[in-house]
Amino acid sequence: MRVYPVPSTVSIKTAEEQAFDGVVLGLVNHGVWVQTNEVLPFRTAVTLTFEPDSKYSLSAGAEVVSVVDGGMGFELAKDASARVTSILSAWAEGRTARVEGETVPPPPPAPETKPRTGVSGKLVLVVEDEPAVARLLQIALQRRGAAVVVIGNGNDAISFIESHAVSVVLLDWMIPGAAGDVVLKRLRELEDPPPVAVVSGVMNIGASRNQAMNLGAQAIFSKPFRVSRICDWVDEYAR
Repeated sequence: MRVYPVPSTVSIKTAEEQAFDGVVLGLVNHGVWVQTNEVLPFRTAVTLTFEPDSKYSLSAGAEVVSVVDGGMGFELAKDASARVTSILSAWAEGRTARVEGETVPPPPPAPETKPRTGVSGKLVLVVEDEPAVARLLQIALQRRGAAVVVIGNGNDAISFIESHAVSVVLLDWMIPGAAGDVVLKRLRELEDPPPVAVVSGVMNIGASRNQAMNLGAQAIFSKPFRVSRICDWVDEYAR
């Protein structure tokens, strides 16, 4: 028997290979409501992968049926298998789905990587004023054992870093108060500043990317992003 716990995150991928992540807000028998900072046109066909970075992942075809600020509603594709619909039905009732005759596949061989310090038990500061993005990063990092603080204002973020032992910072560029460049300039003045990755939609603009790197950012992730890549970076650079 294989179990599928009720998911909290989902990866969304279009036929054109556009991919981004979201937080599961609600489930019904044939659909799901997702909080995300990206929107797609009505009736766009997608592949949803629930819990994409875990052994409990489940993929299903779906299409966009509603769009509002902060999220989208998806309906399962009409050719969805009975297995998939039964799993969603269990989730809609708040139950872990159990599928007879399935077993959890063995994990692939772990690639050889350089040793990591790991983020477990470390303090990660997420400087982000978009609730959907902040919550998505917070959930993903907490699953890796990190202590996560979310701050939506640059001035407050500077004060927090100056008074706490922050292991790593995820910094939005366009934030209220002190903007991303001001935060980076202030961190450069510290005796031992934490590693910083900029996570922002304006990082597709060359001038902004160059400015961020010149001010000391160790990495840049453009929105929409893959949460797993950011978590891997945090796991490696958290001190």
